Amino acid sequence: MNTKFERSAVGIPTILATLVLSGWVSDVFAGKCDNAPAPQVEIEVSKSEIKEAYDITAADLQRLAETTGRRPSWPGLGASSSDIAYAAEISEDAETEPDGSYCATPAYVHVVIALKNRVIHLARELKEKPCLERAQKERLSKLAHADEQALGEFPIETEMRQLLAQLRPSRAKSELAAKAQVTTAVRQRIQVVLDKIQDYTAELDRKINAPEEIVRLRREVEANPSCR
Repeated sequence: MNTKFERSAVGIPTILATLVLSGWVSDVFAGKCDNAPAPQVEIEVSKSEIKEAYDITAADLQRLAETTGRRPSWPGLGASSSDIAYAAEISEDAETEPDGSYCATPAYVHVVIALKNRVIHLARELKEKPCLERAQKERLSKLAHADEQALGEFPIETEMRQLLAQLRPSRAKSELAAKAQVTTAVRQRIQVVLDKIQDYTAELDRKINAPEEIVRLRREVEANPSCR
């Protein structure tokens, strides 16, 4: 009996088609850009000292309350203010695509978050009311430190790493444009983190301004014989 062996001829196009369907070719041609490692992230936090200033009056605070529609919590003879800002150093890696365009990914992100211009504003009338002055300073000091507490407790670096790891490569016809897109995307993520920090701070403020906390502070003042 004669046995006939036939060699099947599989062409290169067929092999490529099979590899494309399996995803292998897309991984190969994706190159370094799509397979870039997560960027290195460094976070620094700086904060200025809290200052006290007798730079407003009870009438100023009343006008402010009428303008904002927010009644100040007792004793209502002061306010606190601060600014939070950031500076970022962002470096990108760029690769040339087969079609001559460019793709870019973040390589290094260094963010410095600054808590500054921290001031406790006290009404001048408090100088003649030492008991209310102590109570007002206690409450405003807690509010002034809430920003600092939020920066210490909120997982800034973890949040930043997670958001940056989700970034897709940016593609453009020029290397400069591709890198600019990365910078914009990174800054947007930084702002997302800052917004979350502000939300965390607002939650701390709500606890400090809780009605039961204000009642406690007021009772302490009213129960103090020297304050009568």
